[in-house]
Amino acid sequence: MLSCREVSRLYARGELGKDGAGASLRQRILARIHLAMCDHCSRYIRELELIAAAVRDQFGRLISDRSALDRLGAAIRDRVRNESSRLR
Repeated sequence: MLSCREVSRLYARGELGKDGAGASLRQRILARIHLAMCDHCSRYIRELELIAAAVRDQFGRLISDRSALDRLGAAIRDRVRNESSRLR
């Protein structure tokens, strides 16, 4: 089973989001099992999703060009991935 740290890193990097892009089938299954058993991680993931939605909403109001917003989101995800890889 994945640890709390592994699950939170995968979600923070966007690998286990709604589309699950980047995560293997095994990782997605293990993460779901972990979340079913771990209230702390489940709450943390819900908070991450709320924060992400609020940021998207706020930037959506500030940036009317959808492609610019998508590029900003990709840049943020890349930076989070790079930073989390560097911290390992």
